[in-house]
Amino acid sequence: MGAGWGGFAVVGNYAITQEQRGAQECVNCYDVNNGKLLWSHQDVVRFSEVLGGDGPRATPTIEDGRVYALGATGILNCLEGETGKSVWTRDTLKELGQLNLEWGKSSSPLVTGDLVIVTLGHPNPADTKDRPKFSSVVVAFDRTSGKLVWKSGEDH
Repeated sequence: MGAGWGGFAVVGNYAITQEQRGAQECVNCYDVNNGKLLWSHQDVVRFSEVLGGDGPRATPTIEDGRVYALGATGILNCLEGETGKSVWTRDTLKELGQLNLEWGKSSSPLVTGDLVIVTLGHPNPADTKDRPKFSSVVVAFDRTSGKLVWKSGEDH
């Protein structure tokens, strides 16, 4: 196992978690019967901080045969549950012009209806065109396409 702080999401014989392996932040699927790695999806990113150490912090969410995982650097992946093949990916912090929290993104995605919802907000040091002083706290994406549906709230 690689470094990280997330738990396992388990469906049937599949146990899925996030972990850091070198320069790769991984969403990995293991066979619950023998611990064998069945598939791995990697993003070339690394999160580390002094108190918490290396790796992702959130537990993936499994819904209707798909895996939704928010990495510590804000990358939100939707993967096929059987293969780990990417359905869609969003670099949430970059796309929404936000800074990361000092401890990294640590919320597990909430899937409800047609949406996958994550928390992102972080106060930015300056109110600029590219980066407003306060940014959206809760963001929803279409769980099928990954398209941004709505964003709401301000982090004060």
